Amino acid sequence: MTTTTETSTHDSTIAVVIPTYNRATWLGEVLEAAIAQTRRPDVVVVADNGSTDETASVVARYADTGIVRYLRRSSNIDPILNQNEALAQVETDYVILVPDDDRIYPDFLRQTSALLDASPNVGVVHTRFDVIDQRGTIVLHDIALVDPHSAHERGAEFIRRHMIDRWRVGFALARTDALRAVGFLAAGDRADWLNADMVMWMETAVAWDFGYVPITLAAFRIHEGTLTATRLGLGSHGYALARGTPDQYLDVRTRFVERRRSDLDNADALIELAQRSWRLDRIDYVSQTTFPERRRRTVVPELWAAFRGDRRVAIEPSAWRLLGVSLLGPTITRRLRGLKRSSKVASPA
Repeated sequence: MTTTTETSTHDSTIAVVIPTYNRATWLGEVLEAAIAQTRRPDVVVVADNGSTDETASVVARYADTGIVRYLRRSSNIDPILNQNEALAQVETDYVILVPDDDRIYPDFLRQTSALLDASPNVGVVHTRFDVIDQRGTIVLHDIALVDPHSAHERGAEFIRRHMIDRWRVGFALARTDALRAVGFLAAGDRADWLNADMVMWMETAVAWDFGYVPITLAAFRIHEGTLTATRLGLGSHGYALARGTPDQYLDVRTRFVERRRSDLDNADALIELAQRSWRLDRIDYVSQTTFPERRRRTVVPELWAAFRGDRRVAIEPSAWRLLGVSLLGPTITRRLRGLKRSSKVASPA
């Protein structure tokens, strides 16, 4: 067990909340990472959603740290309710929610809290991250969901980009009061709970700006047992889009805009962006599910279904590229790509 005797000398206080359910295998690793931060948290809350494995024994090993608090439910409830109840008990200035299968790297809290301390208008600070597999091996390194030109992104701009980008925030430290004001993970309608984090960040951005530390400071674990895998599906190096996922994202974004219309500039333009995101996601879904052959008999019907959902699919260049590949066939497409690469090499400087 890794511990530290360093005590915080900062004015701001930090809580790490770890919701868990039957993940004793990884929970110790998550706790170690939280406790061993260069900027030590003031409290680490383990919100046990009625685990029946060795979770309690794992948590007990960290009792002597003096900062681990164990909240155990007698029975399992909706994960969003479990997380929200734990978040509601947090009394620190800042909070981060760390899933029981992920990890934050040693300098995460120091880097993100420093930006919050220095930026009174920033409510949330997020970072780059790695993707790891069940064994903890890095399969994708240094993932940046967003790379703004500065460390400070206006809330209105965050919302605008969130209308078109599939995800905007990976791991984030936030002002507790900022999240409390929007209801934490129950920020939207009950129908939004499958995408609760997306809604929470958008709701927070109505009143707060977002900060960004362009350093890899956390690791996101992909495996079949996550809620995300259940909802989307698992590919070789990450989660894949399910057929209905673009519809869910469009519904979530549309409800958010309509709910907050009076607080937003250019609400109709935001809806247009959300609709374009739907088109791009549907095309991406076709690309993913027909890879690598991308044969005409599978690509054309799927693109036609997307076109029937929104005829503006026909103006998206990615749809035409995908259609072209399917009509030409994989062999000719590979040859054309090879000729293109050869011409670039042969062209004079």
